[in-house]
Amino acid sequence: MKIALLTSVAEKVNPNLGSTLQAYALYSILASDKVVKKATAEIINFIPSRSIKGRIRQIAHLCNSFLMNPNMTYPIRLINNLISRRRIENFLQNRRLQKFEEFKTQHLRFTSSIFQNIYEMSNLDLYYDVFIVGSDMIWSPQLCDEELLSVYLLGFVKRAIKIAYGPSIGKEISKWALPIFGKYLRDFHRVSVRDRASANALKKSLGINPMVVLDPTCLLTPEEFMKIESLPKIPPTRPYILVYDLNKSAEIIPQVKKIAKKYNWTLVTFSPTKEAFSFYTYGPSEFIWLCRNADFIISSSYHGTVLAVLFAKPFYAINPSFASYRISDFLYRIGLIDRMIYEPKCLLKLNFNENINWDSVHTALENERSRSYEFLRKALEAVGSCNLF
Repeated sequence: MKIALLTSVAEKVNPNLGSTLQAYALYSILASDKVVKKATAEIINFIPSRSIKGRIRQIAHLCNSFLMNPNMTYPIRLINNLISRRRIENFLQNRRLQKFEEFKTQHLRFTSSIFQNIYEMSNLDLYYDVFIVGSDMIWSPQLCDEELLSVYLLGFVKRAIKIAYGPSIGKEISKWALPIFGKYLRDFHRVSVRDRASANALKKSLGINPMVVLDPTCLLTPEEFMKIESLPKIPPTRPYILVYDLNKSAEIIPQVKKIAKKYNWTLVTFSPTKEAFSFYTYGPSEFIWLCRNADFIISSSYHGTVLAVLFAKPFYAINPSFASYRISDFLYRIGLIDRMIYEPKCLLKLNFNENINWDSVHTALENERSRSYEFLRKALEAVGSCNLF
């Protein structure tokens, strides 16, 4: 059985820790004998052409914002500051990209061809028996345009079997996206989503009742993740509190600094800062090591929260503003919704010595994991019974 996996990760793009780890988890499961025997798997090397245009727009926006700065009294000094800042940013970004490329080369298998749009993918189903799409926010109308959504709904697949494993949509399907979902989902062999909000959106808008499964990262055990972890060249001094945040650091870091001082913890952050140990330039393997060895984790990232749970680390999850339902749904299903907080300023009022009943949590997680594996097994076994191979 030849399996093609379409996810949010490609060979040279999306250096996101959570996205890369969920892609690794699902790929490694499909390429092993865990759910189907004698299968081969590849990740479709899909790099939308708009990603390049997006980088150009970001640079242009940065330059325009700078040039419109009212402090242009000393233009030469400001221009030098901009150049210096950009050099530092480029240096850090290049180190980060290198780490992700090393990880992908070592642990993932991509198609040899790169695809930039739905038309270039039109003949792919001549080479694969089944296409699996998932996980992450790839079905979100907030993040996709019409063409991108059509790709992630496997609109280019005409002959092969289509399966959805755990994509997220959001709390509702936008009106413009309804016809696209309606057109392509009817051809899917099996459909699952990652959270109840996405399931409710499909049921309400299209009458489809998908199974709710775990994010792929939850399907692997701590021991399986430890096999791909790497010790950072310069590890932080223990004990340390790790903060993984992508968009609210200005609110979170000042609070956690006070907590770290109180408990005599080293502060480890994703955001580059002079006041803490930063793992911004680290790859997925080093990130796994950091999570496993942390004494406490604060995360507004979905996958940061998942790793805290997998490694049984005391933690608090902070509402990330965007799509917070993903984290709250996961925590609710494993009995840890009380570890979700909605305002960073609440951190100082919390008890950082409170014990978590990990036996109960991991029992709930194992039950969800079994259901999720069963979905994949049944979907792929049913594909095999179609006499396509």
